[in-house]
This record gives sequence, structure tokens and C-alpha cells, in this order.
Amino acid sequence: MNTVSSVSLDDYRQQRYMILSQPANHAHRGASWLRFTYRRMTRRCTRRAVLMLGILPVALVAASCGSVRHQSTSTGAPASASQPVRIDSVAMPDRSTLLVTTNTGDVYYSTNGGSTWTTRTPSGWHGPPSARPPEGEPAGTITSSSAWIAHVLPGGVVSVGHTTDGGLTWHTSVLPKSYPNGLGPVGVSFVGADTGWASVNEPTGPALALTDVFHTSDGGSLWNLESTINGAAGPIEFVTAQVGYAGDTPAANRLYETTSAGQTWTPAPLPTPVGVQAEQIPAPGLPIFTSQANGFLYVLFEAVQGRGPLLPYMDETSNGGASWTQVSLPSTNRGKLPDAWSVVSPTDWFLAGSNTILHTTDGGKHWTEGKSNMSLGVPVVLKFVTDSVGIALINVSTCAGTSQPVTNPCTSTDELVKTTDGGKTWAVLHVPT
Repeated sequence: MNTVSSVSLDDYRQQRYMILSQPANHAHRGASWLRFTYRRMTRRCTRRAVLMLGILPVALVAASCGSVRHQSTSTGAPASASQPVRIDSVAMPDRSTLLVTTNTGDVYYSTNGGSTWTTRTPSGWHGPPSARPPEGEPAGTITSSSAWIAHVLPGGVVSVGHTTDGGLTWHTSVLPKSYPNGLGPVGVSFVGADTGWASVNEPTGPALALTDVFHTSDGGSLWNLESTINGAAGPIEFVTAQVGYAGDTPAANRLYETTSAGQTWTPAPLPTPVGVQAEQIPAPGLPIFTSQANGFLYVLFEAVQGRGPLLPYMDETSNGGASWTQVSLPSTNRGKLPDAWSVVSPTDWFLAGSNTILHTTDGGKHWTEGKSNMSLGVPVVLKFVTDSVGIALINVSTCAGTSQPVTNPCTSTDELVKTTDGGKTWAVLHVPT
């Protein structure tokens, strides 16, 4: 029997109310559970919690200054069987191109919508399967032919890879600081061929978040530590050479922005509806920009903190983040909150529940609802590139059909699924991991 394994928003709300209704000292201890659970629902920031347990080996030390850059051709090799090989992230910049990374460091490309795949792994990236949870969408800059992505090597060394020919060749460099004691989310964001940033979340306690931001102005030949964000775990996203964003704060209630090319960071001026007291921004907490001017961010509010209900909104900007407005969003599947969202254009949005797809083509004024042929649970990724074509990365548990006790009755895997009819029907794409 196949079932989708996830933590539901209803479970989260129930536990949240129980914790926040306790005395302050007990509620404070429960806050870390809330942050972990909410991130688990979006399957992004559990990576930081796992890495703080010291899973990463201590083996390499990066150069104390500068960075090393070299060109390599793509390679691939059989993976170790110590951990199952899983899809770590997937990107779909257009209806034909897909880029998939795995927990072995391998990179796979498809140029025909997922029908066939080619291994195009940068040299030195392949290794034993990592125990990290899936990252979701690659925290990088990816187009139909080019990509900037990051990968963590042994010893907490962060390697940045760049390709301009669909992964046939890669230029790689390493950041000038390593993290042998562990690290959280890493990311890369470029606004041109030369100007880019890399972010690394440092290991901290659950109530803290520190993210190092590195900058390059020569296409990754040299990286410099630009700043450290106190209050956000990242990753980061830049819209212009000056304006960028960092998400995933410990309380999940802020979006940080920079208007100085990453030198300084302050909370973004997001709006708050009248009559609410608490805001939550689901991880990774980054907006989606369809242009330098138009950006969107899914947020949740409560009328009274800890008492619910959670109310979904879409924050939107048409002036590059200088100001934001809000649109109230509908619930899915008998009042449940949307589990995932995707923006195709300034007026074309998708919301997904476990087996319900909501679609608007007029910026949220009117919605159509459709039922899916399979449950998506809480997707790790939901990405539509047109009104009809989209992908989702979902977690599926397969449980043994026996009444006899077994040591591990259920196994879990991540499956990449695709729709060509706006989310009514989904089919599994078989990535040769």
C-alpha cells in the first residue's frame, strides 16, 4: 500500500495551540518543535536540524582566502549503498528542461520534459548518499541552458558550480570559508554572468539563525565574505545587483532584504491585515519574482496569536519590493490551508492541497478548483511553468502488506511527478538515480 507521508497542517495547528496555551516557560520550550514541524511540512529546513547533529564528516579544510576555480566535464559513478539514493532538488525553467540533483551530489538533465535523462555531474561532486532531507528546489539560478548551483563537499567545504551548456561542462569554485562542524542550507543567486552571491547557514541553536553571505563580481573566480545575516537561515535570492532577500527566520515571521548588494540586511516592509496579531511565512520564506518588478510571497496570519484559524494571503509587489500589497487566498479541500504554491505570471497562480488544485488567472479574484488523480501530500516542490505543465516532488511511503511484525514496516522515497493538464492528472517521471 502506498501512502503519502507528511505532517498535516491540522496536526501542526493542534500542537501549536497546545504549546502556546501553556505557561510561558513551557511554550518557549515548545517553540523549537513548532519551527521544526512547520519546516518539515515544506521539507526544506529540516536539513539544518539534521546537520546540527554532526552528521557531516570532518575531513577537509578550505583555503583561508581566495577560491579555486577549474573547468571539468560531467561525470557520474555508482553510489554507495549506506543510505538510499534520493532526489534532493528539482528545477524546471521551461516545459522541456529539468535539472535534478540527488543526495549523492549527482546532477541529471532532461531536455524533453522528463522522458529521458542524462547524468551531468560536476567532477568531484559525487559521493556517498547523504542523510539530509530533500532540499526541494535548488537554491540557485537556473535557466534553460545555464545554471549556478551549490554542493557541500566533505568537511563542510561549499563548492559552487556553473554551466552554460546544459551541464556538459562545469566551472567550479569553493568558498573561502569551510564549515567542518556542520552547516545548514546553502544557496547561490546570480543576476548576470559575473555578479552573484552564495549563502551558508551556520549551525546554531533553534532560537538563532546566522547566515554568511559571500559575493563575487568575476563569475565566481573569487569569493569574498560580504556580510553575516543575524536572524535568517537562508537561502538568499537576488532580484537586481542591489536588491536581494533572505528567508527562514527562527520565528518564521520575517523576510529580510538588502538594497546594498548584500552589505546590510533589514526586515522587508511586508503588510499586515487589519485585525490580526501573528504572521507566519512558510519555509524557505523567499518570494518568487517573475520579473525585477513583480514578486510574490505566500504568508499566513492569525487573528489572535495561538488561537487560529490560520488565514492564507499572497503578498505581492509591482515595484521590486519597495512596497507590498496583499490578496486573501482561499482554502483547499474543505477548509484546509494550501500546502504549496506556484506563480507562473503576475496574474497566474496555483495553490495545491493534498489532492486539490486551485488556479487563478486574474491575480486571485476568481479561482477554479480541480481534483487530482493522486495525493500530493505536502509537496517538497510545486512548480508550474504554464497553465497546464507543472511538476511536484512528493514523499511516498510504501508499507509492507503483512500482519507479521517487521523491523522496518515502511520505506520512504521521493518521487518526481508531472502534470500536463493543470494538475488534474499526475504521472511519475523516472529519474535514473
